[in-house]
Amino acid sequence: MTAPMKNILIFDAGFVTALSRKLANGALDLKKLKSFLESKYGKINRTYFVTAINTEEQRNFHSWLQHELKAEIVAKSVKGKQCQHCGNVNTVEKGIDVALAVLAIKFAGHYDRLIFVNGDGDLVDAIRHVRDDLRKQIVVVGEPNSVSGELLLHSDEFVDIGDFAVLTTLLKS
Repeated sequence: MTAPMKNILIFDAGFVTALSRKLANGALDLKKLKSFLESKYGKINRTYFVTAINTEEQRNFHSWLQHELKAEIVAKSVKGKQCQHCGNVNTVEKGIDVALAVLAIKFAGHYDRLIFVNGDGDLVDAIRHVRDDLRKQIVVVGEPNSVSGELLLHSDEFVDIGDFAVLTTLLKS
């Protein structure tokens, strides 16, 4: 009998937020999502939530993630960038993609399967390395219109949470 695969789950907070707004009017239940993924792939040994903290409300949410999902929070900085034309200040997350790639590579010795809630094509090189060179299985979780086609090409499996049957199990009660 073979040992069960070790799983790591990495959430990109910005991607999760956008996906939740798009599919569920902000009502995507991350606890149910993790349970759904565990029912499909087995126990998730480590969970990471990569984000930028800039409000008290977000910090409260991160505390909830730590308690309920046993997630480790990887917080990156937020910087304001002023538009030279209109003077408006836009906030920009810095270092999120690098943090996601580093987690996937750094902990590769501790998992067999990477479950990646992200759709960013900028991460293709890291994902390809993890899959092809480090021989890890890659599962991308998202919605077809929100995930880079190239990222999908370098994954072993895709979980479409936009699928109605899947989505209805993941909505907040």
